[in-house]
Amino acid sequence: MKSAFYPLILSVGFALLACGENAENTSNTSVRQAQPPAAAAPPAPSPPDLLPPPVPTYYEHRYVVARSGLNYRAAPRGEVLGKYPLNTSLKIITDSKITEQVVDAGKTLLGTWLGVEKGSATVYVFGGYLAPNPLRSALRLYYAEPYYEAADGSTRTGFLNLSETYFAHRDPERRDGEPLPLLSEADLAYDTIRLDAPRRRQFLKRAGISESDQVFIYHLRDGRVTTLPVRQLPVLACINVYFSAGDYDKSELDYEFGFDLGKNAYGDFAAVGSSNPFRSGKLTPMIWTPIAPQEFPHPFDPDRLLGDRKRRLAGYRAKECFRFSTDSLDYYVQNLVKERGSIHRYLVVVDAKTGTLVFEDYQVESEGTSLTALRSDGSDLREQMQWTGQLLQDRATVMFGFAYYSFSCPFLTVLDPTEPPVAILCDNRH
Repeated sequence: MKSAFYPLILSVGFALLACGENAENTSNTSVRQAQPPAAAAPPAPSPPDLLPPPVPTYYEHRYVVARSGLNYRAAPRGEVLGKYPLNTSLKIITDSKITEQVVDAGKTLLGTWLGVEKGSATVYVFGGYLAPNPLRSALRLYYAEPYYEAADGSTRTGFLNLSETYFAHRDPERRDGEPLPLLSEADLAYDTIRLDAPRRRQFLKRAGISESDQVFIYHLRDGRVTTLPVRQLPVLACINVYFSAGDYDKSELDYEFGFDLGKNAYGDFAAVGSSNPFRSGKLTPMIWTPIAPQEFPHPFDPDRLLGDRKRRLAGYRAKECFRFSTDSLDYYVQNLVKERGSIHRYLVVVDAKTGTLVFEDYQVESEGTSLTALRSDGSDLREQMQWTGQLLQDRATVMFGFAYYSFSCPFLTVLDPTEPPVAILCDNRH
């Protein structure tokens, strides 16, 4: 192929040269030169409404899970500029690819230095102390629902709903990709099922509960703690109050699983385990007194806000101020308002003797969260109002009752910046 190809090229070349010579030597002959094609006109710009929308940039957010907080720096391994508290949400801007290995309390952490947004600047943190979700307490608390009798004579037994724990730890054995259910097809014809001994044992196993454990119930009104042996408590599956038979067929997921507490007036916090997590003694209802703005010890400063709070509270200013005091702590609340905006709150707790800042938080309303009213008298000491005190063993003072939650569950705030909140596993299914 190669030897035959080259003569062909040479022949074509000589022919072209000959044609060129003939044209050049022809006298008095007008030769029209070929003109290059005219350049195409540039396309007319598209109207703004026909332009493709800009592609949004998505940033990852992670939470600080170092209990003592996380230093942020001017550069990877650089000068420390400040510290982010536990559970602060950070927006990741860049990954430096600089790897670091840290040994903390005998545990080795491996991560890279990440650039995170702080206002209009980028600062750097060690990624080994960040996680996709905020740190939560390992303590599991529930509500012990009281016995209830309606006006029409129907009743509902006292009930300790353990569904969140059960559904989160169901048996890993699977059939057709689904966890093996405790309830049979025949059971689904009933609204309430008492589990027999074999299924009761299976429920306890899946929920991580031992027959030797006990149920501890804290009574909010008087500070008593009632203890009930697990081995004496039946296990019930009760249809969820939000289930509508006309919507779809029932399944095990439509039931609440927990202990039958009988005809008892329990209605407060509960825990299940081998040791009592509660302290005996009354909590204090928080009765608030209006104060002048100049009496507020740490005024609201929007320039100190970080991350999502800075965006959500932009344009808000402090208005009415309130105070509540105990022997050791002073609690202060400022309403944060903006024209045509929701009312949010800034809360500060200081040491009553030294004035040292103990705790601060921003309470923000949203689609699923509504702030509860601040009570100015104690005439109606309802559970929904604010409470504080020494509720838990080996933990600092707690407070709760500042918000209603439509799609999630409430939690206890521990007045220690190194302690995560303690969630109440309320099974808030809709």
